[in-house]
Amino acid sequence: MQILFGRHKGRRLKTPPDERIRPTTGRMRDWLGNVLRERFSAAEVLDLYAGCGGLGLLALSMGAGHVTFVDQAPGAIRLVEHNLKLLGESSAGTVLRLDVFAFLKRRHLRRWNLVFVDPPYDSTDYIRLMSALAGADILEEAGLLAVEHPHHVKPLAEGLILLREKGFGRSTISLFQPAPQQDDRPPCPD
Repeated sequence: MQILFGRHKGRRLKTPPDERIRPTTGRMRDWLGNVLRERFSAAEVLDLYAGCGGLGLLALSMGAGHVTFVDQAPGAIRLVEHNLKLLGESSAGTVLRLDVFAFLKRRHLRRWNLVFVDPPYDSTDYIRLMSALAGADILEEAGLLAVEHPHHVKPLAEGLILLREKGFGRSTISLFQPAPQQDDRPPCPD
């Protein structure tokens, strides 16, 4: 796998020998790089189910300020750490070995501009995942959530608005934004 855009364009990343870690395809990373090009500059990015870190490292290459990588697999954590070091980006990344659902239940003092989610297709309950993502309040007001999923799954959740989706064979990437907060106060009289 190689970085397709930005200051690390053309650099090759170490990928997993273990087929249980499925990196995002080049076509998907290319599409995300093009569609999100303007959003990367100085962005705070969260890469859930990070695998080898391809999406978060793409964000760093394109100017993101910091990426938090979350995965529970020890092999994935080693890959992300190796790839950060390989690109000289160790200080721009935080790597956490945690279950994604446990991470989403934590009280976060920050929100991210971009969140990438690329879970294992075969063992993910997308209804539970999307509900946890919507309820975790991890996105900035104009933040963007990119979820990779099998094409037959429709990952929706109250509190998130589907902006766009793009299919790539058996996989799809869906882009979401948080729904605007409703103000429950009555309007001010004139």
